[in-house]
Amino acid sequence: MKQKKNLFELKDVSSSQIDEVSSKIKDILLSPDSQKNILLIKGPMAAGKTTLVRHLVELLGGQGVQSPTFALHQRYSLPQFEVDHLDLYRMKSELELDGLGFWDFFAAEAGLVIIEWPEKMNTAHLPTEWRQLELLISTNQTTDSRNYLLLQYF
Repeated sequence: MKQKKNLFELKDVSSSQIDEVSSKIKDILLSPDSQKNILLIKGPMAAGKTTLVRHLVELLGGQGVQSPTFALHQRYSLPQFEVDHLDLYRMKSELELDGLGFWDFFAAEAGLVIIEWPEKMNTAHLPTEWRQLELLISTNQTTDSRNYLLLQYF
């Protein structure tokens, strides 16, 4: 079992404060600790996972983020590295990852692989030389706010 460390927790964040969450994640991703990062994003349907990815990629210098729900995968070129963004919600089998060249993403010297709905795959097979972060999003339907918890696994 992997050990985990709590990197930050934000509670009752409104949708207008998404930049604050994205900025905190960006700072962690650009830290000199690792140039190879996997960001697993878990949360219920309509929790704002793709919206958060859009803000994050824009803060990192990218643009044109679209939900990869139907294509499963989108790639964004940034000045520092490539971002591979996967939404596994509609994935029926892990074999679909092979067809995307998923394992080739990890041959890069630097990069960011963002996976929405990582529950649909066996994350134990992810490369250990890449820093693995997990963002847990929970929603409060009454106040339309979100809670964010970012963990790092070792």
